[in-house]
Amino acid sequence: MKNFIFSFLSIVISFTAGMLIINNNIDIISSVFLLLILIGAIIILIIVLYCNYKIKPKK
Repeated sequence: MKNFIFSFLSIVISFTAGMLIINNNIDIISSVFLLLILIGAIIILIIVLYCNYKIKPKK
């Protein structure tokens, strides 16, 4: 399940970054919406990575 989440978030990040880079002619509302999706996906990916791979203290 976590591999699906990582793959999905990676696809979302790459798609929105590609749309922002390639389509310079989009209006400001679409640009802001894509930027918010990009920032949200990056934050969710960081949270998921932290929750799955945090270092547990040795006892």
